[in-house]
Amino acid sequence: MNFSSHQKKLLKDIRSALLKDKDALIVDFQTLLPKASSLFKTDVYEFWIKQLKGHPTSEIPITVYGVKDSIRVMDLGSGNNRHSAQNMILYICEALFTYQNKNELCDHQTEFHYYCINETGLVFKQSKMGIIKPGTVNLTENKYRIALHSELNVPDSEFYN
Repeated sequence: MNFSSHQKKLLKDIRSALLKDKDALIVDFQTLLPKASSLFKTDVYEFWIKQLKGHPTSEIPITVYGVKDSIRVMDLGSGNNRHSAQNMILYICEALFTYQNKNELCDHQTEFHYYCINETGLVFKQSKMGIIKPGTVNLTENKYRIALHSELNVPDSEFYN
């Protein structure tokens, strides 16, 4: 198979994973992200691979909205070339594996995604436009991870099963 065929198969497998329950979706992405890294010859997915392997499935805060948003992005079909496919997968990872709420937008109308500073346990949110709240968080000086389900004060009805 040539590169284009491998890319199409990868995107088809991602689309298929999005239709599964939470546990199966995570298991599939634990396999698909290393394949994407190899195919695109990049390490941009390493953060997400570490998050999926480093936390129990029950703590990964996949939301119903995140799954719907990921499917919407796949349906737009923006992964036609190498660069757009690579970026689409990154978008999907953030949409799936961080808490987000469609009603909580930054001043520039993009959703916030929730993360946590490793050293202090401070939960913060960051938008696609780079807006961080609380504004005192310095990402260049701190290592961070996804905010876990148990760290979020959110109704269980928002989470995907």
